[in-house]
Amino acid sequence: MIKNITIIVLALLLAASTYYLGYMTGARREVLRSDARFRVSVYDALYHSAEEGDLQKIRSTVSILLLGAVRSYQYEFGDETGTNSFAMRYADARMIADHVESTLVPISSITNHLPPGMKLQIDKDKQ
Repeated sequence: MIKNITIIVLALLLAASTYYLGYMTGARREVLRSDARFRVSVYDALYHSAEEGDLQKIRSTVSILLLGAVRSYQYEFGDETGTNSFAMRYADARMIADHVESTLVPISSITNHLPPGMKLQIDKDKQ
């Protein structure tokens, strides 16, 4: 009797762990898919801007991408130190990102100046 219960419990644990591993693999894959879709969309827009010769739009888009990449790297790994080539590139990228961030307008400065009672709705672009 005890042997049968042990086998059932072990089988349930195996099934639960297999389900969990499969779920986590699917969740990671969905994040990767979302990131890949974002990159494809951005690169497509950059390509068309380059075709049109719109250098200001290209610079603006790349500066925001650089800001996001630098802040993401800082969050995950901290600031890069050292004398290797990446550390020098990182320092330059961080300087640019700090400048770009300083030029951004905080949403609070916009929403604080709305007339009382006015509602603001922000919708995600569905393109």
